[in-house]
Amino acid sequence: MKNSKHISSVIPTSSIRLGSLVLILFFTSTSYVKSQTNMNDINFHAESEFQPTIKDAVKYTELPEIRDTVQRISNAKYGIVSNPMFPKYEVAPISPAKMQNEPLTKLYRSLIKVGYGPIYNMPYGEAWLNSTRSRDMAYGVHYKHFSSMSQLQDVGYSGFADNEAELFGKKFYKKHTLSGDFGYKHNMMHYYGFDTINKITDKEFTKQAFQLFAPSIKLQSHYTDSSKINHEINLSYYNLRDLYNAAENNIKLTTDLSTLLIKKVFM
Repeated sequence: MKNSKHISSVIPTSSIRLGSLVLILFFTSTSYVKSQTNMNDINFHAESEFQPTIKDAVKYTELPEIRDTVQRISNAKYGIVSNPMFPKYEVAPISPAKMQNEPLTKLYRSLIKVGYGPIYNMPYGEAWLNSTRSRDMAYGVHYKHFSSMSQLQDVGYSGFADNEAELFGKKFYKKHTLSGDFGYKHNMMHYYGFDTINKITDKEFTKQAFQLFAPSIKLQSHYTDSSKINHEINLSYYNLRDLYNAAENNIKLTTDLSTLLIKKVFM
């Protein structure tokens, strides 16, 4: 009991005052609510000439659209004007250059060549004889010799000799040229490279020779008129034989024709 008395004595006076205030407010609010429930309803009536109206709602039936800001050009016509990048080049005719008082090259009637090879004993000689410049004809002769008389050791005699001769000539006409030549060749040699133990010392035993006769003739036209047919006719013959009478003969005739048809040359 002593403990309970001690606890009540320590409660502060501020707590007692707060509790008393709460009780007073509770009873006051209860009595105000009861007094309100006994009052009649209050109605207010106000007169005015204003009459509110609500307009009908109007819907827009147009659909939204996007306006293109790019302007279109009507009746547009397109075309290509073709012009060459480079203008057509027109070639101006150039007259041929003319040399006045130009001297003609001097022609000589003859030419001679001579040579010798001492190591293998090889003489050489060649000569030409011909006519000078002429409007009517040209002719000449040609001769050539080349040989060797060398003797190789222990293989036999190996000498040889080559001879050539030729006659040629041309006759110039107004629209044609007639030419011809006669050729002759003689080639002599000795077989060698054998064992000399066989005691073959006769040079005629290893000798062989070939000779050729070859004449020919040619007729050629020189028409400047393109409507005419230019022609070239060749006739040739040759006879070839050796030291043992083996022979060959040949005759050949050839003809070449050419003319201009539709700006093209046909041959």
